[in-house]
Amino acid sequence: MAPPVPGTDLPQPPQTVGWKLNHICFRIRDPEATTHFYRDILGMRTIFTVDCGSFSILYFGYPEQVGVHETGTQMLKARHGREGLLEFIHVHVPHSGVTAGLTVGWRGVDDEEYCE
Repeated sequence: MAPPVPGTDLPQPPQTVGWKLNHICFRIRDPEATTHFYRDILGMRTIFTVDCGSFSILYFGYPEQVGVHETGTQMLKARHGREGLLEFIHVHVPHSGVTAGLTVGWRGVDDEEYCE
């Protein structure tokens, strides 16, 4: 295996200094398998789930402090200031033989607006 090659990026644009990644979104096919893997195997906590009819949203993350339990309610209240959250969207469509694969998506709205 070849050794890792260090990045050669230019300095960070000044307008992005201090930015953090809050969450990334993935489209999934199987919410139960996804929940099992991220919650039961990787130990992430379920922040919230919501069924919007034609699609569902699942959010997972780790507690802020290592070894300190946070309830889903506590994590939900603090979700906008957190880093490293995972959002999964499951679109409720019957399998028609078309394989969409795992896709990455993003919605530019607050989660309270998803179902409106």
